[in-house]
Amino acid sequence: MFFDLQKAPMLKRISALILDLIVLSIVVTGFSLFFSYLVKYDADAEALEEKTSYYQTLYNVSASEEYAVKVESDPEIKAQYEEYLKAVYADEEITRLNNIVMQKLLTILSLGFFFGYLVCEFIVPIVLKDGRTIGKRIFGICLMQSNHTKVRKASLFARTILGKYAIETMVPVFVIHMIVFFNIGMVGTAVLILLLLLQVVVCALTQGNLVIHDLISATVCVDEKSQMIFEDVTAKEEYRKKLEEMDERGLYESSTRECN
Repeated sequence: MFFDLQKAPMLKRISALILDLIVLSIVVTGFSLFFSYLVKYDADAEALEEKTSYYQTLYNVSASEEYAVKVESDPEIKAQYEEYLKAVYADEEITRLNNIVMQKLLTILSLGFFFGYLVCEFIVPIVLKDGRTIGKRIFGICLMQSNHTKVRKASLFARTILGKYAIETMVPVFVIHMIVFFNIGMVGTAVLILLLLLQVVVCALTQGNLVIHDLISATVCVDEKSQMIFEDVTAKEEYRKKLEEMDERGLYESSTRECN
């Protein structure tokens, strides 16, 4: 039937996703390097490394795994390492530089992903039409609204920025950042697992195997060749009425047999 949902095969969706992630990673890296240069991240990171190295030399501390084992097994080395930590934490310049580096790193990642998604998941699909990214275009799949009409720019923007960027990317990035720098291992890991489970549950229970960004934007990924997509709701309604009129006259049924 013309109004049936011809959802995109999962293999094609996964293949397109992998290709799009490769393209996205390249674009995000480019933007991240650009913003890193703008905010002079390297200079602050090198200054922090220099200050930390001074204390490492002073207290004979190493960042190697071998040294970490010695810290756990040798009380004397452990005491020396604790003195090193006290000296580092007491140094206000190190604290200041560390805060600056963390803030700049999070800013660079945020801007890199934002503009990467904006280009790859919003601008490119507008150019290629029907919400098609490079991966979707190659593997013959596209997007439409859940009411079988062409994907709207507002929906595509919400799908990209609110769904993919904010919820599915920056939430995990922020949580991982907190795990690494603020030691919230158990809580952070639980949040990441819950987000992953939510994606799996949504994909398993929805008709078109949707994910979070599809729910937000009311979009569905479909097969480009077999799915009929209407310009708008009015065009869909007119087509439905036309089919009903043909069916009443027996024309639709006979034309269907001829096509088969």
